[in-house]
Amino acid sequence: AETLKISFSRSNPEPYVFIDKRELSAGVLKEIVDAIAKQSGVRVSYVLVSKRNQDEGIKQGVIDGRCLINPSEVENPEDYQWSNALYEEEDVLIVRKEDAAKLNNITALFGHKVGTIRSHSYPELKPYFQNNSIERVENKKLSNNMNQLKFGILDAVIDTKLSVSHCIQKKNMEDKFIVSHRAI
Repeated sequence: AETLKISFSRSNPEPYVFIDKRELSAGVLKEIVDAIAKQSGVRVSYVLVSKRNQDEGIKQGVIDGRCLINPSEVENPEDYQWSNALYEEEDVLIVRKEDAAKLNNITALFGHKVGTIRSHSYPELKPYFQNNSIERVENKKLSNNMNQLKFGILDAVIDTKLSVSHCIQKKNMEDKFIVSHRAI
């Protein structure tokens, strides 16, 4: 039987992907794909491919599938065959505790710097980023955004609830930030 080659990237955050020596060692992606492979009887291998090279990787046959992506994040979504969503995630707003009262909604972010993940789409914020009401500052990793937020370089950060919870707990920063409990 053929092996299904699934991509992962260093830009995929923990706890979705844990990488050890260029190998996918654990994470939500691995758990889901391993379970699907076991249930369907398909062999699977994981291939490290940068996020920006994954489209080309599929075209060249280096990989057979991508995960942790949605149609709004690719240039030509019609070129893909999409599965049903395997889980739902929501974006949350993170601010320093001392700024929580004043930076608690989208319009309060006008004129402020908001940390985002490079090449991730934020449909509700896109018009504000485009008209520069909110300054979008892109980083490769959530941990970079959280450090910049901690030191006041950023005013807020937007990322997925699961990633944020994991990062704050891992960095032991529960007492420094407020995380919204609603989608942005």
